[in-house]
Amino acid sequence: KGPIIQPCLSGGLWDGGASITVGGKHIANWLIGQVKNEDIDDNKILEYAKEIGADEDEFKNALGEVTVMSTEKFKKVADILYYFANEISNKAYQNIKQKHYISELQKKEKEITEAIESAEESKKQLHLIADNFVHGMLFQVAMPDENKRKFNYVSDAVNKLYGCTIEEALENPDLIYGKIHPDDIPVFIETEKEALKKKSVFETEARVINPDGTI
Repeated sequence: KGPIIQPCLSGGLWDGGASITVGGKHIANWLIGQVKNEDIDDNKILEYAKEIGADEDEFKNALGEVTVMSTEKFKKVADILYYFANEISNKAYQNIKQKHYISELQKKEKEITEAIESAEESKKQLHLIADNFVHGMLFQVAMPDENKRKFNYVSDAVNKLYGCTIEEALENPDLIYGKIHPDDIPVFIETEKEALKKKSVFETEARVINPDGTI
């Protein structure tokens, strides 16, 4: 709303004060200062000094140091000071909010980093188990579109079970899918396709043609 300019009730001077708000919340009252109005009679102010028992000479010297200013000019000065005070307060408040926001981001970043590290460790453990699982093969498959598949991971057993290397399987998934018995492939593919669409676990059974030709 702006500063409050009013005559001092006790000394005959003019007071300037303002309420400082930050983020719509009142945080402080600020005494902008006091001035002596051009129209004030010094004798009346000295009479007040006598009433309160102040030393007349000291009071007169102190009064001489008070700035003489018209009320209109004092209001303009107070308006400017009020504006800058609130601008500085608001910028300080924004800096605090920004610092808090950055702190929260750093905290979240740390949590995400820890989660990724934990996931990577779990992945390593899973791969270690999978690579030592000699009676079956574990794999992770993606489906970029309805008719294509891509392995993101296959375990070491792929060589024993399908006669190809991990690199070959990752490059060409048909080296594995092509070993499924022709009579079982339609059901297998359809079941897998539905699971990928729903992102759910699936279970199916199919015959596989081994590298030596046995089923």
